[in-house]
Amino acid sequence: TNDKPAPVRAVRQFAGNFNEDMVALWKVWVPSTFINFAFMPMYLRIPWVATTSLLWTCILSTMRGGSDKVPTNEIIGPHPDAHSFELMMRPASYTALDPLRSHVLVTVHGPDRAGIVAGVSRSVYDAGGNLTTGKMIKLGGEFAVMMHVDCEPEQLAALRENLHAKKYTALEGCDVQTRQVVALNEGAPLPAYSAHVRLTGPDQPGLLMRLTEVFAKHGLNVETLQTEQHMMPRSGSKPRLFSVSGIVSSQLEPDADAIDASIRQLRESLSVTCVLERDEQKSVRRTSSNI
Repeated sequence: TNDKPAPVRAVRQFAGNFNEDMVALWKVWVPSTFINFAFMPMYLRIPWVATTSLLWTCILSTMRGGSDKVPTNEIIGPHPDAHSFELMMRPASYTALDPLRSHVLVTVHGPDRAGIVAGVSRSVYDAGGNLTTGKMIKLGGEFAVMMHVDCEPEQLAALRENLHAKKYTALEGCDVQTRQVVALNEGAPLPAYSAHVRLTGPDQPGLLMRLTEVFAKHGLNVETLQTEQHMMPRSGSKPRLFSVSGIVSSQLEPDADAIDASIRQLRESLSVTCVLERDEQKSVRRTSSNI
């Protein structure tokens, strides 16, 4: 389900589903047409066709009308609601770091208590830093923060010193680490291929390993990747669900048929839903920027 028109993606999805859809169509319409013309009286033929059409619409809707998104209101973890989770999972676009500013990767983890995020953000603010993106999560009695901060080059040392000083009470006992991140040169090549990946299926050992091995096999680099575990359905008869969402890219144009074959094999062997959708709009922008 996507509000933005994507004709190329639609054609590719149609081509990928064509064989399976045609077999299903023949299973319904060939017997129905035979019964209609062989046994139905003239006055019942149109009602029979209408009934078959209704049945076929229901079957096709069941096969192709569902969403690949997982039931986010049943996420395990600290996310307050489905809307916040959707915002967090929304893939980030490719953004180059500003080479005129200094960049720092900040990680903080320690016993969960009120004020950790406030202490970290205040430390960044006091040193003239700017938070661009970050993730914070509570796991059991622990709390972890990972964020990207940029600042003017002359403020870099003060920023790192401010964070390691742990001036605020909430940061006592926390492990604070900072690592400088070097921006790529402005002339560095952009990825020639970018795609969104979504996987949903019964939770089982090796799901993420098998998926990322497919990426490595075809030379795809992970830009962002988020995993979540989902609550057991209320019926209790179905397994716990696991989902993956992210973006992969490559500096070279990969073999699309080979990737599709690997993803299809992954789906069949693990009984999961897995979609790898090329970002056509992003590819157009990158192509035009290189002209």
